[in-house]
Amino acid sequence: MVNADEVELRDGGQISSNTFGPGDAGPVTVHADRLLITGSQGSDDSAISSSAQRNSTGRAGSVAVSARELKMLDGGAIFGGTYGPGDAGPINVEADHLLIAGTGHEWCHISSSAQTNSTGRGGAVTVKAREVELRDGGQISSNTYGAGDAGPVTVKADRLLITGSQRGIASSISSSGRQKSSGAGGTVNIRARNIQVRDQGIVETVGDGTGPGGHLSVTATETLRLDHASIRARTETANAGDLVLAVGRLFDLNNSTVTTSVAGGMGSGGNITIDPPLMVLNNSRIEANAKQGAGGNIFIDASQLIRTPDSKITASGSVAGNITIAAPNTDVSSSLTVLPETFLDVSSELRETCAARGGRPTSSFSAGGRGGLPPDPGTPLAASLFVQPLEQQTATGSPTALTPRPPQAVKPITVSGIPQPVLGSPRLTCRG
Repeated sequence: MVNADEVELRDGGQISSNTFGPGDAGPVTVHADRLLITGSQGSDDSAISSSAQRNSTGRAGSVAVSARELKMLDGGAIFGGTYGPGDAGPINVEADHLLIAGTGHEWCHISSSAQTNSTGRGGAVTVKAREVELRDGGQISSNTYGAGDAGPVTVKADRLLITGSQRGIASSISSSGRQKSSGAGGTVNIRARNIQVRDQGIVETVGDGTGPGGHLSVTATETLRLDHASIRARTETANAGDLVLAVGRLFDLNNSTVTTSVAGGMGSGGNITIDPPLMVLNNSRIEANAKQGAGGNIFIDASQLIRTPDSKITASGSVAGNITIAAPNTDVSSSLTVLPETFLDVSSELRETCAARGGRPTSSFSAGGRGGLPPDPGTPLAASLFVQPLEQQTATGSPTALTPRPPQAVKPITVSGIPQPVLGSPRLTCRG
């Protein structure tokens, strides 16, 4: 057991418990406020692990890791495994913020595996965190390469992000029966408030051997967004697992797929159940297909379904599956109006004036000032621009006698029979 404020495993550093004989491996427990697992040395990754090695008959021990901040980079791993008849131990990881990023050229993962030629089962993998980020090939998984089944995978978080790939390895959450295995793929159960899967990210159960695929369940209490990503339950020949997606507010697919499929053999495609209030399909596919077996059934229960014409919902096979959509199906293409390339011909609005057609000058309008009117009818006239009376002004040059001009009488005009003095008015000039 390791308990510290900060723990760093670098360049192949390991904390592990293994068995090479009949006895079981012991448990591994690490608790830290800040935990960093990064780098490798030769074939050894920096890791926290427990395994039952070849020629052993015992079981691998459990692995429990808890930290406020847990970062796994560039080959860092937390894993358990078995190479014999004993089962791999369970993996439990708890953190406030968990980052698994396959930076550099290495695979980063939390996993449990039943290896090639083993008969034991893969262990269960459980991850609980406030924020989980899987980037550039980061993975959470349980796998079998032998006769034993892969273990279940459970991820619970407030926010979950799965994005990117590294050297052909996609960021993913999965439980798989790998090639040449006969064991079944385990179940995958994900629950979070907001889930984003994008840029080739994957959530899946797989049966690439002869065993069936496991069931897959994703619950997003608010939003589930897929952007160039996949959620799938697929098998090579056996029955594919069922897929259930429950969303509290919005299920948004953009250039993405939700599928259950069987590549060959007589296996049937799994069923797909989707339950969101609002579902948007943009160039995306929902499919429950089988090559020779029966297609799976698809049931969508949404208060509103909006999809583009290039989106598809299919259930094909030797016997087609049933597709039930309990939602108004809104085809957005019918509500769109294609605007003309030239929205407005301005030349048609500029018509030639009468004066121009007659060869005469065009009319014009110019403001000539307000005369003696105040700028606002409710205010008095402004004071003179001169700061002192004319008789107090001085000028250069010879004095000039000023002849006072007799005051001009105000000429009255009559409006509705009432004489009104005209003190001044704007001047309007119209030519033409």
